[in-house]
Order: sequence, then structure tokens, then C-alpha cells
Amino acid sequence: MIGDLNLSFKLMTYGLQFKMSVICASIFVLLGFIMDIVAHTTNSIISAYYLFGMVFAAQLISTLNASQMVQSSPYKKKLQTRMMTITCMFIEFVSVTVMLIVKAVIYYNVEDRRVYVINSILIVSAMILVFNLYMIGATKFYWIATILFMIVFMGFFVFIMRSTFQSISHGVNTEQTVPVVSFPIAVLICYGAILLGGGLIYLLSTLFYRREYSKMMFKAALERAK
Repeated sequence: MIGDLNLSFKLMTYGLQFKMSVICASIFVLLGFIMDIVAHTTNSIISAYYLFGMVFAAQLISTLNASQMVQSSPYKKKLQTRMMTITCMFIEFVSVTVMLIVKAVIYYNVEDRRVYVINSILIVSAMILVFNLYMIGATKFYWIATILFMIVFMGFFVFIMRSTFQSISHGVNTEQTVPVVSFPIAVLICYGAILLGGGLIYLLSTLFYRREYSKMMFKAALERAK
């Protein structure tokens, strides 16, 4: 497993726009970190920024498959399935751990933000599954995956904004001051989502391995590979 992870990171350096992807992923994670501290996790959408590291990593691995060298390599299936899964899970684990450390500090030091912290962790847990499904689905079924992702993501956004406006309009009531679950349980749910998401990536990538990559998803990659 460690060998596959090391090889995956080495191969990613050959992906298209590697440096730009690393910079963009770092900026998103840093923004999530800063805004989490400033806003005290009152906006759960901010927490989704931590997941963009996984998104950019998955894109880098996927662009490698546009290369004829990879297409004829014995590592082709392993790269698209096992190595993709391990890499995404590892990056998610690191990013989510950073996020949870920030949220733990807020949870145990800012008492009136405990409900927001728990809710944001649970929402991120759901987002992990959505992001994972989208990343593996878009490689083979770009338009279907993109439309479904936008519908689900907009559903998250509407739900979060509605809850925020209600809390502002009506104030904090008794139900809102009691977290749905304890902090340790929320943490376990979040890590469980990473494991479940990894399982979904591996299952779907193996199931649709023989299906060609979406030309729309990798249009630029395919043009450079010619």
C-alpha cells in the first residue's frame, strides 16, 4: 500500500499542470483553514474547501490516462483503481484531520459554536461521499455526473443558507443549542465517510474500468497527448 502511494505521488508529477494543481489545492485548503478560524465554522460550505486537495489529486491521476504510455502500461488498471483510491483516501485523511483539529479547538473553546461545529462536520462527511462519487463518475460519465453533482451541491447550499437565515431571524432556540451527536461521534462519522468513500471509488472504478474516459472531461489532456 505504501509503495503504491509513493508511486502514485511520483506519477502525479507527470500529470498536466502539476504545479498549478498543487498551488490551487494548497490555496483552497489554506482558505478553508483561515475562514474556519475567522468564521468559527458558522458557514459549513467553507469546510468543503478542505476536500479540494483530493479533487485536484484525482484530476492529476486521471490526466495520466490520456498518455499512450500509460494506456499500454501494465499499471493502467492499477493506476485507475487501487492507486486512485489509496491516493484520494490519504489526501482526504490528511485534509480532514487538519480540519478536525481546527474544529476541535473551536468546539472546546467557543461554547456557543458547538452546534455549528458538529453540523459542519456532518455536512463535510456527506460532501466527502458526494465529491468521491463525482470525481470517479465524471471520468466516465461527465455530463450525468456533473448535473447530479450540481443538483446535490445546490441542495446542500440551500439547506445551509436556509438554516443560517432561520437562526438569524428567530435567534438561537433550545433545539439549536443541543448538538445532534457528540464531537467524538461526529469525528468517527467523518473518518467513516472517508473509508466508505474510498470503497465507492474502488468499486466504481473497477466496475467501469473498461469504459473509455469521457472526452469532455479530458479534452485538454487528450489534445496534448496526441
